[in-house]
Amino acid sequence: MKNIRLFFIALLGLVFASLPAVAENSRVPMPEITKGKGEQCVRPADDMRKNHMHYLSHKRDKTLREGVRTKEFSLKECIACHAKKDDAGQFVSITDEGQFCQSCHSYASVKLDCFECHATKPQQGSHDMSHSHNDNDSVLLNKLVQNQNTTDN
Repeated sequence: MKNIRLFFIALLGLVFASLPAVAENSRVPMPEITKGKGEQCVRPADDMRKNHMHYLSHKRDKTLREGVRTKEFSLKECIACHAKKDDAGQFVSITDEGQFCQSCHSYASVKLDCFECHATKPQQGSHDMSHSHNDNDSVLLNKLVQNQNTTDN
């Protein structure tokens, strides 16, 4: 019985030891994670990978429900820091294949729905690189007002 247990422990050790080699030789391309333009992110990278969606939704709630607007965890600031330019010097959409947001969300098979309403690249020529408003902004605002009116009644 003791020998069987040792065998399975050794087998598990071999399996776990070979996992990095399997990942390297995988046909699934690893996401391209590019460094942002700033010195550091608002939180450590491993924390942002795990929790960015919570920070962004909390920020959204504070902004929409309480009118609190800050740069920390602002989607606009994330885009300004992580958007790349093409060879012509034009910003590339953060949702294009191989770009910052798209590469990780595609790898993790997670729907990237922030940009159904928000702009996907900073406004060209803007000093603070803030994003331009999407045509969907007025539609989103109308939906929010309608939802607020129905919850108030």
